[in-house]
Amino acid sequence: MRNICRRVLFSTMLLTLLLLGHVNRDVYAATVATTEGRVSTNANADQSTSTPTSTSAPTSGNATPPSCAADYWPRQLDTMYNYVDDVMWPCDDFYEYACGNWRAPYQLRARGAHDTLSAVKADNKQQLMAFLLDKQEALEQKDTRSTLQRSENVAVRFFNACVDRVTNEDGFTGRLHSDVEAVALRTYTDELRRISDWPVLNPHWQAIDSNDTLNWGTYLSAELRRFGVQSLWRLLVTSNWQQAEQQIFYISAPAFDLLKPTRNAAQYDSDSEYIYKRYVKYLMLDLGMRVRRAQALASEVVEFEKQLFELVPSASLVLLREPQTLASLAAELPELNLREYFAVVVRDIAVELPNDYADRLLIVADVPYLRKLRDLLKHTKPELLAKYLLVQFLAHFEVRLHDEESYQEQRDYCLQQLHSFLPAELTEIFMRLQYGDTGDAANYMAHTQNALNDIFSQLKMQFERALNATNVFERDALTKSRGMEKLHAMRLLLPQAANTSKAHLPSTITLSDNHDANLLKLWRWRTHSQLNEVLETLLTGRSAPPAYNNYGPLDVNAYYRLKKNAIALPIGILRAPFYHSCLEPAKIYGSFVYILAHELMHGFDYDGLNYDQAGNAVGNWGAKAIIKFGTKSRCYLSERYDDGEVTLNENIADTEGLRLSLETYRRSVGENATLTVEQLKLFFLSFAQTWCGTSASTSNNLHDAHCVRVNNVVSNFEEFTTAYRCGKQSPMNPPYKCSIWSEE
Repeated sequence: MRNICRRVLFSTMLLTLLLLGHVNRDVYAATVATTEGRVSTNANADQSTSTPTSTSAPTSGNATPPSCAADYWPRQLDTMYNYVDDVMWPCDDFYEYACGNWRAPYQLRARGAHDTLSAVKADNKQQLMAFLLDKQEALEQKDTRSTLQRSENVAVRFFNACVDRVTNEDGFTGRLHSDVEAVALRTYTDELRRISDWPVLNPHWQAIDSNDTLNWGTYLSAELRRFGVQSLWRLLVTSNWQQAEQQIFYISAPAFDLLKPTRNAAQYDSDSEYIYKRYVKYLMLDLGMRVRRAQALASEVVEFEKQLFELVPSASLVLLREPQTLASLAAELPELNLREYFAVVVRDIAVELPNDYADRLLIVADVPYLRKLRDLLKHTKPELLAKYLLVQFLAHFEVRLHDEESYQEQRDYCLQQLHSFLPAELTEIFMRLQYGDTGDAANYMAHTQNALNDIFSQLKMQFERALNATNVFERDALTKSRGMEKLHAMRLLLPQAANTSKAHLPSTITLSDNHDANLLKLWRWRTHSQLNEVLETLLTGRSAPPAYNNYGPLDVNAYYRLKKNAIALPIGILRAPFYHSCLEPAKIYGSFVYILAHELMHGFDYDGLNYDQAGNAVGNWGAKAIIKFGTKSRCYLSERYDDGEVTLNENIADTEGLRLSLETYRRSVGENATLTVEQLKLFFLSFAQTWCGTSASTSNNLHDAHCVRVNNVVSNFEEFTTAYRCGKQSPMNPPYKCSIWSEE
């Protein structure tokens, strides 16, 4: 199948080049027009004279639906057909037919666009970047600052301070700063000195009795963790795998991001070790060390981290250990002073903690790693540990990590930082850019939320019909009942339309023109927010499930959360070419609703079946149902699928999700309706064009290449072969078609 995808590459090159001159950028625009009129799917449709029954996206509620320009859908449809390669016969290679002439515009490729999803993300970036740069001048003029809403003021100030910091250039005047590194380092070294005395910062430092490695190292690690720094171990706040409604602590080995070439790499190499040493050396030079001493310290720090790395088993093992109380863990490892460690970490919420919190606070800990760490620290000098922790603190705030990047890369980094720390503010700005002023944006989002909740309800009802009809549960009524409970409990987490929420930066926190000081404040705020979730669990026994998601506009995807049994839809994907109320239903169901249904199916794949309706890892499917499910899913391991064992869950979610979307679309047209040829063709074309372009990476990828993915999915549909009149010998019409949940 992969060879089929490639065999027309050179024959279509000329058409691709011709297309570049008139790529229609409207596919990336989602502004709401105000003129009247609609055009049905019959515009530019072929081989049918029937009129589609439905001509608008599903709607409900009291929110006013936005009006649609008469030319909006025809322009979108024209863009879609511009991507089609008419030279390719769809029954031979549907991906090449649908995407043969797709190419992201240059300005989007420069921002990382390599396929449809990343092109939309790049366009979101471009819109936000233009806004932020435009508003910099408004922020400088104190007399016009009142014209900026608080979310805009906060976002622009953060962004401008970041650009000023990483580019060494004043965002307003364009003049280079000569002392920016000194100012940045002073911000962090002042904070470090408030915590303790450090050998690197004090040439006259001497070890004292209280600075023994274990006690002092535990204290310093805890103080740094209040700023989000993960040093000797990672301390995370996440759901209890046994009771997902509880937020608890997890302790595991460090990620070793600086030592390894990539986070997913199993080992470090000589190149990554050299780069790490060079980075530490330059940090020390900036702190005023002589070259030879800086080189020696860099070698010491990296060698110590290599010793930490050796404490972790080489095999990639994921073990679900039993949660235990802080008191129990501290008694098991008394040398690590874990009671004192957590007393420092939770200092900001100490007055609200119950007196017996150590007997109630739950922790899932990698005890074997902690034991090895304890033994290593017993033989480590306090001075070396302090040097290592200081480097981890500076690296956590990415000091000097972006010096060699281009100006655009540095600005993109600042936008990503803004997206990471202030997604609610950036979402608010993005909504206004997409849908007009605050009132228009709020009205559009209210209408969109109603429509999306309707679609999600329809998907769940259709999948319930499939669960009732399939033979997977024919001899296991209990597992079927549990599957139904999980489906009914599954939630859709949408972006929050409110201008103020707990996700917004509190008014008590004021950002300045010092980016490094801003980062210190924001990391403390983030840590405090995480601790409040743990506190809620301690006081009430559970943490209230989120009503909305807190993703920002640079997240262009959808996510199924196993431990929440919920699907999160970020604001970044709620736009053309995926979703817009003025798009035709076949387009919406073939692309956007398919993405939603794909995520729903992850709740019922080989990972999902191990989690119940509340997100607890219980593995409560019966053996008979598992065997039947395995038998029917074996089709997805056939020779049609590259690396089927690795991509199995995604292959299942792709085909079963698109089938669920198609059946839901069919029922939305009418109880016993038959979709027209045009509707089916537009549906499958919309699906295929969701994956135009190339994957970002082929290593450690759980998905097949886009071309293989598209062709394998449509090959599983009789509706596709009928609509495109594919013969029995056509590559897109194999004799066997995979299906798990379809009616028998």
